[in-house]
This record gives sequence, structure tokens and C-alpha cells, in this order.
Amino acid sequence: VKQALQPIIDELDINQSERGAGFEASGTRNVMACVGNRVCPFGNYDTTALAKRIEKAIFPNDLHVKVALTGCPNDCDKIRMHDFGVMGMTEPQFDASRCVSCGMCVRKCKQLSVEALQMKNFRPVRNVEKCIGCGVCVWACPNRAWTRSKEQYFRITLLGRTGKKNPRMGVDFIKWADEDSVRPLNWSGIRYVGLKSEPFYVGKDVNPADLDVFQKPLPLK
Repeated sequence: VKQALQPIIDELDINQSERGAGFEASGTRNVMACVGNRVCPFGNYDTTALAKRIEKAIFPNDLHVKVALTGCPNDCDKIRMHDFGVMGMTEPQFDASRCVSCGMCVRKCKQLSVEALQMKNFRPVRNVEKCIGCGVCVWACPNRAWTRSKEQYFRITLLGRTGKKNPRMGVDFIKWADEDSVRPLNWSGIRYVGLKSEPFYVGKDVNPADLDVFQKPLPLK
């Protein structure tokens, strides 16, 4: 059976410590991702591509870790109910020369987001402290006065869990993190999990008081 599975493992490009020995990480959860900007106009990044990169840090370790990625603060994948959550953000860029003062961005930000825009002297002004980087203004603008930043940013949430008993919302750990910070953070958390005895369930056995461990990125061994 293990030999028969080898072509499937090769096709999926999954980490494997020994060819022909099957896949030893039967307890590992798949990384979950929404459709991202490949399909959704609200997506702030390519969720599938980043999920594949994070998978390389997780597999083939036999650890009970739930990781979810969502392209924007709409949070279709409910990342706050997972052990590790990655939410896409953007820093909207405004080109005043393209603005026609229609106010559509302000109205949609109020209707669909956190009301971080207001009109001043016939131009939208963004409250940088209030803005959550959702990109609704980019989607709403009919003249492309708002565009997404070239840099991609992320909100990282940790230690959420579901279940019939004591479900828990994950907590915001880092906001406006860049992609280079996302994978080392996951490595650190997975390494922390790997130091525990089996069976080990992050949502059940890790207390939010342990968040400081994720501030110390460690390479996964």
C-alpha cells in the first residue's frame, strides 16, 4: 500500500522523509485557505501560495496543529477559531490626481468596514489608527484613486479553538506583519508544539499565557 501511494505523494509535492515508506504524519491537519486574490476581489494576497509555503514548515511532522489563512478581514476561513491564523491586510495608497470626490470609498468604508475614512476639503482622508487594512476602499473606488500597497501585510492570530466544550476565540498577536515574519512565527509555534509529549493538541493544551514563546522564532528541526 505504501508503495502504491508513492506516485500520489510525488504528485502532491508533499514533504517526505523516506520514499516508499508512506506518509508518516497521519495526525497533521491540512493548512486551510480561502480562495484569496486569485478569485476574490477582496483578497489582499495569494492565500494558496502562502499556504503551500507554510505547509513545508509543518509536514511531515505528526502534530495536531490547525492553521488557516484568509485573504482579508472578512475572515471567510474563521482564522480566530484555529491555532494559527493569517489574515491578509493592505495599506491603501491614495492618488489624489485620480480622485473625483464621489465619496464612494467613504460610504463603503462606513457600510462594510470600520469607518476609517472621512471627507475633508472634498478628498477622503484615512485614519491610520482606525484602518484595519481591509481594502474595501480599493474595491469601491470607480476611478482607481485607491490602490493596494505593493507590500503585503498580515494580522496573526493565535490559540483559537472550536468544540462542544469551552470554545475560544484566538487573540491578535501581531498586526501589520510582513510575509518574512509569518513563516518564522509558525516555525516557532510548531517547534514549541514539537517539544511537547504526544498526543498534543494546541487548542486544548496551550494557554494564552504562553504567547511569549512565539516571540522567539526557531528553525524547525
